[in-house]
Amino acid sequence: TGFVLDARGVVATNHHVIDGARSGRVKLLDGSYADSVELLVDDAADDLALLQIVTTHVLHAVRLGDSDRVEVGERAVVIGNPLGLEHTLSDGLVSARRRIESHNMIQMTAPVSPGNSGGPVFDRRGEVIGVTTAVIGLGYGQNLNLAVPVNVLRAIVRDEYPDRRAFGAPTPSGRGGHW
Repeated sequence: TGFVLDARGVVATNHHVIDGARSGRVKLLDGSYADSVELLVDDAADDLALLQIVTTHVLHAVRLGDSDRVEVGERAVVIGNPLGLEHTLSDGLVSARRRIESHNMIQMTAPVSPGNSGGPVFDRRGEVIGVTTAVIGLGYGQNLNLAVPVNVLRAIVRDEYPDRRAFGAPTPSGRGGHW
């Protein structure tokens, strides 16, 4: 799962969604596919990636919120493709703000399954507050779902991406997966 950040075709998702990919294909909401896909940013440390898609379709960008303002108890709505079931919406609450392995995370009760990764987490105003990334304790707990705060994503968005590349191509900067 991923979501459109701007009319230029920049799409956000997770690093683990595209990790090791030799090619990329992005399916749009109407069922068509983007004509081409490039990798703009691959940030393994924060589990984020930015893609650039080219399409003749009109793209509708999300509005980014401010994850520093997220409060425990507020609504969280997740959109994704859990287990391949396309265009699924689930909701819950922000249950905690956590620091896990030196990373700030948003914990939520909105159900998340494999296939939701890289999808947006919205607040009640329809603004993205996080990027769905993980389920903790698969088989041991329920509703232990995490998102990367949107302000971490905001920090990697640029006007230009000099290290952009095709999938499978070496990183131009030589810095590995974290740009």
